[in-house]
Amino acid sequence: MRANNQKPYLPKEGKLISDINKAWDRLEKAEHERELALREELIRQEKLEQASCPIRQKGWHERNLAENTRPSRPDINAYEERVQAVVSVCFELEQEKYHDVERITARKDNVIRLWNYLLELLRARRNETRNVP
Repeated sequence: MRANNQKPYLPKEGKLISDINKAWDRLEKAEHERELALREELIRQEKLEQASCPIRQKGWHERNLAENTRPSRPDINAYEERVQAVVSVCFELEQEKYHDVERITARKDNVIRLWNYLLELLRARRNETRNVP
């Protein structure tokens, strides 16, 4: 360049090749961290979908509870565990801000309503058997 009487190119501060390489490395690192965060979020969302699946399935909890109008003690114990599982999963989905939590909560509320109805039937049946002479 001096042979052509041109002064040498001196980039401004922050525009040196080493500066560009450092910025590129930071960009690649940020891109990698973002990819990891997206992957973790995708895994979290898939877990929430899997957890909500039994509750979303055509109301099998409601059907089982509604069809059993003459519950026995073993039935009640089994249903109680299922109802607690529904409540627990719903609570977890609410905490994790699941996208369809309103529908899941409505199902949970219906399950609890039917559960309480089933318990009332059991109490009434007990009272009937106690009052029979």
